[in-house]
Amino acid sequence: MSRAVTGIARHRGWPLLLALLLLALEWPALTQPVWGDGQAYVVPNGLLMLEEPGRLFIDDEVHPPFFFRVLAEGYRILGTGLAVPHGLVLLFAFLALLYTWRLGEAYFGSGSGAAASLLLLFSPLFFCQAGLVRLAIPLTALSVMTLYYGLAGKPLQLALCGAALVLTKHPGVFISAALLAGLLIPIMPGWPRKAGGAGPRRPALVLAAALPVVLFLLWALLCRWHYGWMFHPENTADLGLSAKPLLTRIGYWVRQLVWLKGMWVPALFITAGGAACLLKSAPADERRQAAVTGPGLALALGLPFVFFIGFFSCYAFDFPRYLLPLYPTLFLLAAAGARSLFRRRAAGLLLLLAMAIPLFTWGWFRDYTVPRPREYYESDLAYREVLAAKSSAASWIEDHHRGKTVLTGKTALDLREPAFGYVSEPFDVLHLPRKRGLDLERFHRADIYYLFSATSVDVQGPNRRRLLRSGIRPVLEADFSTPVIPLKIYRLEKRSPRGTGAEH
Repeated sequence: MSRAVTGIARHRGWPLLLALLLLALEWPALTQPVWGDGQAYVVPNGLLMLEEPGRLFIDDEVHPPFFFRVLAEGYRILGTGLAVPHGLVLLFAFLALLYTWRLGEAYFGSGSGAAASLLLLFSPLFFCQAGLVRLAIPLTALSVMTLYYGLAGKPLQLALCGAALVLTKHPGVFISAALLAGLLIPIMPGWPRKAGGAGPRRPALVLAAALPVVLFLLWALLCRWHYGWMFHPENTADLGLSAKPLLTRIGYWVRQLVWLKGMWVPALFITAGGAACLLKSAPADERRQAAVTGPGLALALGLPFVFFIGFFSCYAFDFPRYLLPLYPTLFLLAAAGARSLFRRRAAGLLLLLAMAIPLFTWGWFRDYTVPRPREYYESDLAYREVLAAKSSAASWIEDHHRGKTVLTGKTALDLREPAFGYVSEPFDVLHLPRKRGLDLERFHRADIYYLFSATSVDVQGPNRRRLLRSGIRPVLEADFSTPVIPLKIYRLEKRSPRGTGAEH
């Protein structure tokens, strides 16, 4: 087979393989119900923009509107089925894999992009998030696309991807800021440079990298004008710069990035590869490649690590998915390190994959036995067990209490919106605020109580006695609890306040 035919097969065959592999592994996600952030704001905001096409601002919303608008248009074309939000997330997951591959092949040597894209696909955090309706996967895809077009010297694509990035989630501005810094610091006059000739003029690329930063500031000013705040008070209230907590959180994020769930394997290859480069001279082709990469690439890829870890260390948030946009770069560096360890560079890449992928896939199925709300099943498939229980409970309620009023302690309400995938028709749902004691007026209006998760107000102990004294008797009708999540359904019976006794 000629070299040209081999190149065409690799250029088209690898993206097709990635698409098929992603679809085969994540196929079950297309029909699983929405939960977590998908219920809290992603799907509701998409439905709201579907009903109001001209809407720009969403009341009390932390995030910019780009992804919600895309989801609304998907609903408009294909309907409000579960496959629309899940399919959209999977599309962005494929783009993240595709551009990780393209970035690796362009700047880290043959085979690096393929290895890095496989590591990204099988990494527990990415694989788990690809099955959930959240913003982490779109943010990751747009981040690596912005990096790729910035380093490739394509101003129009850079401006478009960077704009979509900062309008998906605010931390995306760190990617454009890193590219802008790499362009403005005059340590690499040759960047950008296309493989087939001279690159575009630097001012055009500087303007393209600056546009998302300006757009980010403009959106903040529009929020100030519309809401009265530039950044949501929910976020700014958690800002803290005390030295000890700051160092503790920096340590937490570094551990998340380079240690937990098998991530120590790529970190090991990055370290070993860096040491190998110091101990031996680079081959001729690597020296030619270094003229294209160099300090500018180091800034563009390295500064996001500093920005992301520094930013999230200033807050009390600790969801591992916040660092997901850094994973493509981390795996590309690991692949580059693996290539440098052996004379036959494919051997190093195969060793990296052979060590990492078994650990990663084992990490998919690790389960939690104790409820830990802050973990939120970020990087394993334990959430599928919870979703199965929630689906069973919702089906039971629909079969036995259709048309009844349901009280629940969660803000993400399975029964209120059929687009979440739990019920065929919306229920009348009352939300019990998270506060000490019970909202007895709401209990008097409700027919059943739907208890989900340890963070909800329970009806046991003192609160149960208060209910009984107020003339309400909670009767357990069904229990769908799992080892990690309590999930119970109580029928609320009205009786004389002087009555005593209770059913369990």
